[in-house]
Amino acid sequence: MAKVFMSMLGTGGYLEAHYRLNERVSSLTPFVQEAYLELTRDQWSSEDRLVFFLTGKARATNWEDGANFREGLATRLKNRGFSNILDVSFKEGSSEEEIMDNFRTIFEQLKEGDQVVFDITHSFRSLPMLTLVALTYARVLKNIAIKGLYYGAFEVLGSRKEAEKIPEDERIAPIFELTPFVSLLAWAFAVEEFVRYGLANRLEELIDKDIRPILKETKGQDATASALRGFKNSIRLLATSIYTSRCRRIVDNSWESLAISEELC
Repeated sequence: MAKVFMSMLGTGGYLEAHYRLNERVSSLTPFVQEAYLELTRDQWSSEDRLVFFLTGKARATNWEDGANFREGLATRLKNRGFSNILDVSFKEGSSEEEIMDNFRTIFEQLKEGDQVVFDITHSFRSLPMLTLVALTYARVLKNIAIKGLYYGAFEVLGSRKEAEKIPEDERIAPIFELTPFVSLLAWAFAVEEFVRYGLANRLEELIDKDIRPILKETKGQDATASALRGFKNSIRLLATSIYTSRCRRIVDNSWESLAISEELC
């Protein structure tokens, strides 16, 4: 399965800064995308794709050489040895039609089973929400895995004038990981399936994914993980009882399920 880095490039004449991700700090760059790829260089191969969505203005000002910077982002990435770089035309997203066109553009760049990392630092207006919707849609239809959602928080350094006063060696902005937002969406869909249709499979998978490493590390001694395991077993019992019309089993186990639920609260 291929890995895919996706990002939207903005139009500003960005101030150079270092970026920090998981205690690692990048070299000085105006582009958070370059910083992220530098810090995760060992995770990318020539078979992976780096996809950049560009409005006409972003292409002219920051992607190509000579406008805001002597070397645009395309040149800087190639100089770092990155290949398989794709520049994809994108719209401003200022109307419903443009939003839908952008949705299709994102979706069309994804292939079956892709593992996706998305940088939303320079997303404009509705684009962060659009990105989440498009990735969630592709997760269902193309079986992609969302491995990371990131945002370069340059604004923690203050206004541009304030940041310019910070010595370059000390001008370090964090890259925030927003991947938990994706997990929250997955939980929301799983709960909806259970409430609407009595389907517990997705909830079981999500619970199991979270508790399995904890139970393994603690040899089954973690109280919260153990309670969640019991809860998972209870919702499986409830779902299978409903689908096989075993009403008495539901009644007989109702107090046990309630006790487990109270333990989790």
